[in-house]
Amino acid sequence: MPFRILLAWLVCFALQPLADAVASNISLKTQSRVTVGQTLQLSLQITNEGDESAYSVTPEIQGEGISRLLPVKDELKPGQTCEVQENFSLKSPLPGTYALLLTTHYSDANHYPFSAVAPVIYVVGKESPPQIAAIFKNTELPGQGPVKLMIKNLRASPLTVKIALPLPKELACDNAVQELRLNPGGAETLTFYVRNVAGLENSVYALFAALDYEADGTHHSDIANVTVKLTRPGKPFGLSAYWIPAFLLCLAILYRLKK
Repeated sequence: MPFRILLAWLVCFALQPLADAVASNISLKTQSRVTVGQTLQLSLQITNEGDESAYSVTPEIQGEGISRLLPVKDELKPGQTCEVQENFSLKSPLPGTYALLLTTHYSDANHYPFSAVAPVIYVVGKESPPQIAAIFKNTELPGQGPVKLMIKNLRASPLTVKIALPLPKELACDNAVQELRLNPGGAETLTFYVRNVAGLENSVYALFAALDYEADGTHHSDIANVTVKLTRPGKPFGLSAYWIPAFLLCLAILYRLKK
């Protein structure tokens, strides 16, 4: 193969990751406001902070006896915000803090489906401070792998905690719901084994775990946040995609100089 053809091929290969890096994206930011009275009044603002339109934007609310798809926005252009308001009946027997799951479904111009999850927090009666501390370790996910959550009991008495890791439809986890009994002042680390079902490489997901428990007649729904980035399975030595073509290009130039 003539050197010029080989060099041109290697340059194209080297620049491909740059093309991927500047590709357009959809980034939906959701803000929620909840008013609790005889009913739960939910107001959502969904803003497209990306540079590509999102289509068929459909919020879905689940939890505490609620499961409802909210009105669809056919197209949400870059920089555009849509607002949704809805009323729900309350089924929260104890005072305290509760968390609903908001899943925002949408697609890109090629009809490829995406989804994003976020908690919607509301308070019945009086709010009380958290009785546990929970910290995730941010994770890169090469196809599948563990996502770890450390939980510590801040009380002088034992606690039973139910932990749920809701996921967008692109990800899956067989042990997404777990229950843990913590000794007074005790700490445990939970492992969620998450796998990529339909997510695209380099996608970044903002996930959360909801930790539900009762203490002193009060219900608690504490939230722990984690960021998961999808990477290429089997990426050698954890190197970025930029290094391999750049290395091959250097070898070709050195080979030419020696001739």
